[in-house]
Amino acid sequence: MTNTKTKGDATEAIVLAHLVRRGEAVLLPFGDNQRYDMVVHKRDGSFERIQCKTAKLKDGVITFWSCSNNGFTFEKKTYAGEADVFMVHCPDNDKVYRVPVGEANQKNVSLRVDAPKIKSPTVRWASQYEC
Repeated sequence: MTNTKTKGDATEAIVLAHLVRRGEAVLLPFGDNQRYDMVVHKRDGSFERIQCKTAKLKDGVITFWSCSNNGFTFEKKTYAGEADVFMVHCPDNDKVYRVPVGEANQKNVSLRVDAPKIKSPTVRWASQYEC
C-alpha cells in the first residue's frame, strides 16, 4: 500500500473486524470530519472514541504517530480531549494494540517487543497493550 489514505482505511477495517469479533457494539461516524474513526458503545452504557493508527515494527520496537498534522503548515496536533483510545494495528506482526490517549506522548508512541540492550524502568511493553 503506497498512499496513506489506503493504509489508514485498511487499518480501520482491521480494527473494526477485531472489535466486532470481540462482540463490541461499534458506531461509525458519518464522513471524515471527526478526530476519531469509530466509537464503541460499551456494556456499561458509556462510549469510547477510537482513533485508529498504523504502526511499524523495527528493531524490536512498535511505533506509531500519536498526533496529526493539518497538511498545510504541518503543525502537530494531539488527540487529547478528542479521542479516548488509540487502536493500533501493526502489519509487521498482524497484532492490534489498545493505547489510551492519555498515556501517549505528544508526537509518537513506542511499544517494546524485544528487551532493550540497556534496561530502563520506563519501557512500555507491547504485550501490556495487546488486545
